[in-house]
Amino acid sequence: KVQHIWMSLHTSSDLLAMEWAAWGLEQSFAGIQVKWILPLFRTNLSKELDFRLEALNSRRCASNFKHDPSVKIPDDIPELTSRRVLTMEFIDGIKVDDVPRLVESGFDPADVANAVTNAFG
Repeated sequence: KVQHIWMSLHTSSDLLAMEWAAWGLEQSFAGIQVKWILPLFRTNLSKELDFRLEALNSRRCASNFKHDPSVKIPDDIPELTSRRVLTMEFIDGIKVDDVPRLVESGFDPADVANAVTNAFG
């Protein structure tokens, strides 16, 4: 996963656009308050743009599911990961909504549905 250089160049203008939109909403609709969320966006945007944190969260997620054989989280490759590049192992898989391919590969779609529900439920 590669973050293009222009992503970080546009964050200030994106935040300004959000401020204007929030102001417009609050002016147009009495009782609507949305500007409270802007500081959260400002704080979290820099975190979202740092792929090293995404790698850390991926390792945390893998640790949470280490005893569940139905869940596989790709390992990150730390020496090839930076703030703007996330490198992870490739895992060949089947999308959960590709029922014909699941059946063809020997999976019971109901079991897959249960595994997804248990993982995210």
